[in-house]
Amino acid sequence: FNYLFGKDLPFDVTVYLTLNDRCAYNYAGHYFFTTLGNPKYAMKVILHELLHFYTYEFIQPEMKEKGVSRERFNDIKEALTVLLNIEFKELLDGEIDQGYEKQKELRAKVVELWNDNKDVYEVCRILG
Repeated sequence: FNYLFGKDLPFDVTVYLTLNDRCAYNYAGHYFFTTLGNPKYAMKVILHELLHFYTYEFIQPEMKEKGVSRERFNDIKEALTVLLNIEFKELLDGEIDQGYEKQKELRAKVVELWNDNKDVYEVCRILG
């Protein structure tokens, strides 16, 4: 993710394996879960959750400073996962990060903005 954000996380992230399909994460605790059931799906979850960690670490402070609501930030954070389908498709190996219906239009805007400038910070500034 250094490719997208230009820097590494300043902490380690722990990934716990579970049999559950619901894979929660805890940013403050620096951990998340991924399922053992399907290796391709597990990789998608890992990439998805790591993108959230990077977004929290490097995007959220600026959004907070600008007064962007928590709900709007969360929508942007979820919408950014569409970049996995563009920039990490070889790691997804046929899996697609579909996202949530709530962020469908925002995901389309992320793609449009990404194609224009390939700068995750600028994409988020415009969306925030």
